[in-house]
Amino acid sequence: MMQALGEGLGKRRDSLSRPAFLAGIGLFERLPLALIFGALLGLSSPGFDIWWLAWVGFVPLFVLLRASGGLWDAGLSGLAFGFAYHLVCHRWILELYPLTVVQIHDLLGMLVVYSLWFIESMHQALLLAVFAVLTYALPMRAGLLPHYKRPFFSFIFSVPLIYVFLQWTIAPSEPFLGVPVNQLAYTQTAILPIMQVLSLGGCQLLEYLLLLVNAALAVAVFEFLPMLVQPLPDRVDPLSEKSGAAIDFLITLLIVLSAAGWGEWRLRKLTEFPPYLVNPDQKVFAPPVPVAVLQGNIPVRPAHMEEFGKGEKLDKYSKLAQDLGVAMFILPEAVLRLQESEGKTLFSRLAGICAFQKKEAAVGSFEFLDRNLVDALRFINATGSSDSLYAKTRLLPFVESAPFSTLAKVIPENLFGLLPSSKNNFLVAPSPYLLKSIWGNVGASISFELLYPELIASEVDNGAALLVNVSDLSWFHNNVLAKQLLAAAICRAVENGRYLVLASNTGTSAVVNPLGVVTSRSLSGQSGNLIDRVQFLSARTHFTRMWWLWRPSYRIWWH
Repeated sequence: MMQALGEGLGKRRDSLSRPAFLAGIGLFERLPLALIFGALLGLSSPGFDIWWLAWVGFVPLFVLLRASGGLWDAGLSGLAFGFAYHLVCHRWILELYPLTVVQIHDLLGMLVVYSLWFIESMHQALLLAVFAVLTYALPMRAGLLPHYKRPFFSFIFSVPLIYVFLQWTIAPSEPFLGVPVNQLAYTQTAILPIMQVLSLGGCQLLEYLLLLVNAALAVAVFEFLPMLVQPLPDRVDPLSEKSGAAIDFLITLLIVLSAAGWGEWRLRKLTEFPPYLVNPDQKVFAPPVPVAVLQGNIPVRPAHMEEFGKGEKLDKYSKLAQDLGVAMFILPEAVLRLQESEGKTLFSRLAGICAFQKKEAAVGSFEFLDRNLVDALRFINATGSSDSLYAKTRLLPFVESAPFSTLAKVIPENLFGLLPSSKNNFLVAPSPYLLKSIWGNVGASISFELLYPELIASEVDNGAALLVNVSDLSWFHNNVLAKQLLAAAICRAVENGRYLVLASNTGTSAVVNPLGVVTSRSLSGQSGNLIDRVQFLSARTHFTRMWWLWRPSYRIWWH
């Protein structure tokens, strides 16, 4: 037996020392492969919706990293992979063209848009380069068990932890200037059973499962194709390398199938017995509340057409708000501009409708507070008064805020003047404020704020019973970004167990229930009202209770 074990170890050493095929190719042959496989993974993003690619798309990167000749090679491979991935996912940036609304025409406008696309894709790819370097540099071993001697870490369990930390702690942070539109978890929104794990651990848990499967598949490739890439060092358990790799993959597959099975059970249970308002003594059914989203579909226009646009906005939203058989109606971002006469007139009309018909309204507004412009959501109650206001807590870098105070000193004055943030003096709220409805508290978010799960979870933790997001995507000439924002809305609804109303000027507007089902959805580029029913709920999910998961990054980066 000892002789057979010695022969087995000898073969193992030979396989580890024998040069593999990929180790023999140079960096310039490896980088095109990284670009191709990164672009393929990008096809899993909302809009392309090839969701299954997210479960296998990282395997080629892990194989290339295993064959890398050093940290420099690994970092460049990760950078190329991430760059191609984000180019595909950030294709919505190209929808900014043409830029006639900001007086940048034709070729110059195209150069600006393509430059922004390339720069932001490279910026986001930096984290995948760091991920690649850490994956290559840390002492990893095969199997599911760590060890107190080097190599210490289990590849299958450790690699997903690195990825989740970078993508959900660093990527959304203000120091990184992150606007995480294309997180990997958003690719799975059509698979409702697996999406239910978000109520347990948020998108972080789902992405951990995605990377877990990718890592287990990669280890199987290492073991079964040693002529292609060098296997990982010895396992701690007594299993042989090939059988161990197969068993590891079956275990990870069983974990995912168990999660999907639990999600299927949860869907059936909560569909049969809908959510309740939890009371210490009894379960009280939350009454359905009719709501309407007023989608005006008014595009952003150049300066010479501005006056026409103002009159159109006043007439259209006044007409859409008339005779609605709902308890609450919601208008998109920046419909009201209270510093202008047209905005004051529209506000008076909406307040009159609320007072006369005993309705409530949540209206996106641009207004001045303490001489600072604020992007806000103003709430009008059934008496026609408005004493409840949500102000934005996360501003868009370079658009609504200059990220660093020294930026103006570094960038030439003529270039700095082209940034929208140089002309706007937006006020940022220190913390989110809940809007007060007669039905319960409303947790608001504006535009890209929906991409930050910590913000939404903090609102629910403070008592938000309904979630509302207002946005204006009329700057973009297609609906790819709308699909990605809807995917984020589905994730926030499941994470927190709340109905979420998404109100957009040009679409897509939607109502999402706590299970992630889109119960109603508007057409992009169409004007009209989207009418549905919601419930104001108070039960908290496990994710909302997991303050130790989402609150630290919320405290560290924001407040």
